[in-house]
Amino acid sequence: MSRAQGMEIACPEGWADRSMLVLTAPPGASGIAANLVVTRDVLAGGGQAPADIARRIEAHVEGEIRAG
Repeated sequence: MSRAQGMEIACPEGWADRSMLVLTAPPGASGIAANLVVTRDVLAGGGQAPADIARRIEAHVEGEIRAG
């Protein structure tokens, strides 16, 4: 069963959930709206993401905001 944004749907056998979450900020003075796209996937071999992944993502986003 896959869940996203309060929805729940059964994934047919043999199919994979490749859902995306897209967050968009209001347009800035330039008219450009920042956005963040979050995807998910299964790691090869059943591996695990690095323990510090949340910190690394947050640092990347903060850097992009400052650069923007």
